[in-house]
Amino acid sequence: MEAHHCPICQLSWTGPRESRQLHEAGKTHRKRLLNPRTPAAAVEGPRWSRPLRPPGKRDPPAATATCFWPWADDADFGQIAERFVLGLGPERDGSSLTEAAASAQAQKARAVQDHMRRCTQQPEDFRDLDALWGYAKEKFALRASMAFNALQRFASASLRAKLAGPLRVCALGGGPGAELLAAVVARDIAGGSHGRLAVYEWVDTWQPIVDAVANLIGEEIGYYHCDVSKPLGDEANTALQDAEYDLFILSHVLLECGRGGGRAPLQLLRDLWASDACEVLVLDAGQAKGRDCRSRPLAGSLRLVEQLAGPRPSESGARAQSVASRRAWGGFDPSQRRQPN
Repeated sequence: MEAHHCPICQLSWTGPRESRQLHEAGKTHRKRLLNPRTPAAAVEGPRWSRPLRPPGKRDPPAATATCFWPWADDADFGQIAERFVLGLGPERDGSSLTEAAASAQAQKARAVQDHMRRCTQQPEDFRDLDALWGYAKEKFALRASMAFNALQRFASASLRAKLAGPLRVCALGGGPGAELLAAVVARDIAGGSHGRLAVYEWVDTWQPIVDAVANLIGEEIGYYHCDVSKPLGDEANTALQDAEYDLFILSHVLLECGRGGGRAPLQLLRDLWASDACEVLVLDAGQAKGRDCRSRPLAGSLRLVEQLAGPRPSESGARAQSVASRRAWGGFDPSQRRQPN
């Protein structure tokens, strides 16, 4: 099955390769050859802000398209993220799957998530690409929105300055790449430009989905091996040792690598802070929900990150800032390693 689009008829569909010949021999195509549609007006703005064409439908009228560029203060990033997931591929996001196939995909994705929640995941749990696509369908928009909220509303002055320049950002344990979409949109809003995008993972099976994300964003995303549970100097993190980035993002990975009991591996985080000046965004479970959640103590991996960054500024030099998300649990933004509290 392949994705097809006829620019003459402005129709998109999914089907075998020979379906294009059948379409071009049909009445609709011949009619449009004699009476072509008016070409759609050029859309300004970065690629993520352009309307996506729903599979099997004509191009939406410009008057009905949601405008995301120029960015408005009340614009909803969640709409961009949810629409982005639909654009990753009609077979992959589940929109064209049969009810039985979609249910099976969701069940396999829940099995993967269950291992991650219990911190019992093994490399073989990530071998089923269909399960990973199911995970992306379920979690991509939520994770991207959480990262965007942190970057847009709670970024430090130094991080805002980096967002306005050529931004080099990587997501550690970052499959399927949701946080990179958030970084690209935040960068474009700040007037920045492309620098470098990368995902570091301990399994290679996320790469097809990361490649699809890169194709839709329109920017290359490097894919490298790393193990967040090991120090920077470990052989497993060779690809990360000489890499230079402006922003490291660790989203829901520290707690998952802690093997339960609220533990979280922090040595890699210590090593990153001890290296050249960089910004680190940690998003994870552990922030209280409900009324007065910002004033209540953190728990889990976020509490350990707070302890690492806050009580010993002379050692880590990191400034910790709590982040609240309207769609998910909070995050943590330790940044500017040499800036005192």
